[in-house]
Amino acid sequence: MTTEKLTSLLQRRARLDEQIAAARRAESESARKADARRKIVVGAALLSAARQDPRLRKLLVETLGRVLGERDLALFATGDPGAGDLVLGTVGSAALGPIEGAAEGGWIESGHAG
Repeated sequence: MTTEKLTSLLQRRARLDEQIAAARRAESESARKADARRKIVVGAALLSAARQDPRLRKLLVETLGRVLGERDLALFATGDPGAGDLVLGTVGSAALGPIEGAAEGGWIESGHAG
C-alpha cells in the first residue's frame, strides 16, 4: 500500500470518527431532552392532580419535604415570583402555598392541614 493511499484512508477514518462522535453526541442530547420532558410532564400532571386532591397534595408535600433540599424547596416558596401557581403547602422553612379544603388560610405544615 502506498503512503498516499494510507494517508487518504487515515483521513477518511478521522472524518468517520468525527461523524460517529457527532452522532453519539446528538443521540445523547436527544435522550437527555426526552428525559427532561418526561420529568416535566410527570411533574405537571402531579401538580395538577394535587391541586384537586388534598390527599395527593399532602403526600406530595410530605415527599418533597423528605427528598428535596432547602435550595430545591425554595423553588416552591410563595414569595418566589418564578413559582407561579406551583405552590402547594409548607415544607420545612419553604412555603409551598395553601391547601385546598383546609380552613381559610390553612396550610400543610409538617404533613398536617389546618
